[in-house]
Amino acid sequence: MKYYDLIVSLGDACFVEDALFRCQLTSRKKRMPLDLCRGVLWNKCGHGGLSGKVDLICRDFKDFFKLEDLEIKGPDVGNPKMLWVINKANGMSFRHDFRVGVPIENDYPEVKAKYDEYIHRFYDEITHSDKVLFVYMAQMEGFDNNYLLEQQVRLQHKFPHQTIDLLYIIHDGTYSPTEYKELPLSDHVLRIDANMKYSAKTDMMSVLAGNRELYEGILKRYCTPISFNTESTRTLHYIQCDIASLSRSAHKRLSRLENFMHHNQDEKQEPVRQQRLFLYMVANNPIYFRFKMLHMLLKKWTHFGERRTRYSEQYQRLKCILREAKAYSRLMFKTYLHRSL
Repeated sequence: MKYYDLIVSLGDACFVEDALFRCQLTSRKKRMPLDLCRGVLWNKCGHGGLSGKVDLICRDFKDFFKLEDLEIKGPDVGNPKMLWVINKANGMSFRHDFRVGVPIENDYPEVKAKYDEYIHRFYDEITHSDKVLFVYMAQMEGFDNNYLLEQQVRLQHKFPHQTIDLLYIIHDGTYSPTEYKELPLSDHVLRIDANMKYSAKTDMMSVLAGNRELYEGILKRYCTPISFNTESTRTLHYIQCDIASLSRSAHKRLSRLENFMHHNQDEKQEPVRQQRLFLYMVANNPIYFRFKMLHMLLKKWTHFGERRTRYSEQYQRLKCILREAKAYSRLMFKTYLHRSL
């Protein structure tokens, strides 16, 4: 399982956000601006709407939601109580925001305020993250590899202080419903070709969601801090982890902490308060979420059988990493006091 501080949906449509939520990778209390919109005017937003969404991110969503650019196309097919609205300027469509029977001008102020909040949260969450994964899934074909690589380069340039990875899951009708092919395009871009349109059920929502069992199985390889704060983590497949990756993330955060100390040597702060701050920053690294969850599982559930040994080993390894991190922090604190005195 690969850890990211933040996972963000790029679409193609709202079924991607729903899949991330179902896999406990995102929270609906922290929606992002591109979760529920789709690029439909490809002459303005690129193939599948992908480059248009990246362009919005790179331009800080400037003129993203102007009232004069919105055009009503009629009731939404999936939800007749909501309107299908298109932004003629950037090619995005909105199907979850404006109500049927209510003038769009009446709903606009509330919807605009909602998206402004989403945009602010988007940049704030990325700023406070080290590793970010953008996920794009499409039920269409025709995506060129260079086109997909270009979007990662643009996003990495926009966020130079973060590690930006992209996961593309693209439709290919030549595969069976259970088969897929992984194509690593670079160290930071993974393309997976799969039969995304397959649906065992025939109702409207299932058809729109496509091959949910396959792509949710792929998404469960990943985890975020949200993954360790939900009841569903009691199903143990979320606990398996890449400890080396978490260890690197912890050392990166400790390095930032050391820089923080270096630049704040002249500040006269209460030593105990300073120490608590250091230990708090150490405790809030990604390892801590995993450590707490393993501790809870091993303490409260004893019916693991053979699995218990494996999870006990992971727990002990994480415990050693945390112990080293806290010891490193205390050493830094003593050094800070010595320099200050």
